Amino acid sequence: MTTKKTPKKTDALTLRLDPRTKFLIELLSRAGHQTITGVIESAVSRLGFDRKVPFGEDEISLTGASVRIWSPVESERVVNLALFAPSLLNHEEGCIRAVLEGASDLFFTTYQVRDRREFDYRAHDFRHMHGAFQQSEDGKTVFITPKRRVIKLAWDLIRQRAAELAEKGVCADLSIAEVEAFIGKPIAAVAPDIKDPKVVIYDDEGVSFRGAEKESDDLNESLGIKR
Repeated sequence: MTTKKTPKKTDALTLRLDPRTKFLIELLSRAGHQTITGVIESAVSRLGFDRKVPFGEDEISLTGASVRIWSPVESERVVNLALFAPSLLNHEEGCIRAVLEGASDLFFTTYQVRDRREFDYRAHDFRHMHGAFQQSEDGKTVFITPKRRVIKLAWDLIRQRAAELAEKGVCADLSIAEVEAFIGKPIAAVAPDIKDPKVVIYDDEGVSFRGAEKESDDLNESLGIKR
């Protein structure tokens, strides 16, 4: 029987500061009646709101981006960065992104966006961080959704291949046989993250969804039902 680790509420951070900066922080804590940790958190929060970063097709504050990207699960965070804010990826995460994209058929689902109705429907998924709009090689708009459950199950294998890429500058793309051997079952047996509705209703007020194939949470949301 496996036990789940309790998520940490705080993380330790060791800083090396020159004496003048350290003294200034101490004075700020005295003047503001805060702890030194409180001073640093306040400064970081203000800077996060002031600094803007590209996010999808928009530009939002770094604080807003962090709220949307954050997940306690590492694979979720890296996938969110790769899809919505790739400019913020570090080198290791960039290598992971390259490994995922090298086997995109295994780790992503691509949907064609052929008209306004399909765009509006996929925009709903985009707002909820289910996927992102991209341009295909032939210049057409597509919507990419990550197979998050598959990525999570194969995460250690993906990181191993990314470490090889970071060290050697080249690596072989992951194959379906490698991934399925690692996760212990066919990829097709892993439940999909997003299910399409049987019926998409489009009118002047927008898009709504109906059908047994739609996830219950998405149905509740589209109908305005709060749990």
